[in-house]
Amino acid sequence: MLSCSSLDLSAFPANSLLTVSVSRNGIDSGILRALEYSFTDSGIGMFQLNCIDRAQLEDARIHPENHADLIVRLYGYSARFVVLSPKMQEEFLSRQVY
Repeated sequence: MLSCSSLDLSAFPANSLLTVSVSRNGIDSGILRALEYSFTDSGIGMFQLNCIDRAQLEDARIHPENHADLIVRLYGYSARFVVLSPKMQEEFLSRQVY
């Protein structure tokens, strides 16, 4: 995170987003807290932390009522996964990293 904070993004103030994807396996509140503190100390304008996996996304397609708070990042904007069209959900699932 500190190396990202040294980048001059002054020409792109609205588009400088650091996205970090971590596995849900073994993640705990201490690791999340450390990531949040690192972000706060870095001076980076926006930080998006992803902790979802394919099984959770597939379950959201079958049981959308259980995943109303599941937010994903698509093409520069964030959206609730369960309100995306089936085609958009499939496109998102086709990615290697969520």
